[in-house]
Amino acid sequence: INDGDLDGDLYFICWDADILEIIENNKETECPKIALMESTADVEVEPNVEAVNNPGWLSHAQDVMTDLSGAQCLRELIGTLYSLHLKMAKENKQEDDIAFGRAYKKALELEKHGGKIQLPSHLHHRLGERLQSFLAT
Repeated sequence: INDGDLDGDLYFICWDADILEIIENNKETECPKIALMESTADVEVEPNVEAVNNPGWLSHAQDVMTDLSGAQCLRELIGTLYSLHLKMAKENKQEDDIAFGRAYKKALELEKHGGKIQLPSHLHHRLGERLQSFLAT
């Protein structure tokens, strides 16, 4: 998974050959194939309602997980918001400091939870045009 970590998050591991057959590997980052294991346990799994109602969920998830440029842009956003948070604190601009601090916290969760970042409109220009796509309008 692109830029993943094992910091206590829960992961879904899929050994279902029918699902794995439709996943396309990014040729630039293709890894050696591993033989699929036969399932030996009878596991009852409740269907994910979102996945059932959205037949393209797997393709969308794969796009998000393999989007290296998006991940790089998100890291840039996180760094920029943190730097602006510190700068506003040093300049004693408490309201802007708090706004950038909250936006930084939301940016840390953005990759996993999606959504847009709330930031007062008078601060949008501080991020630059490219990073503003992450902001709620």
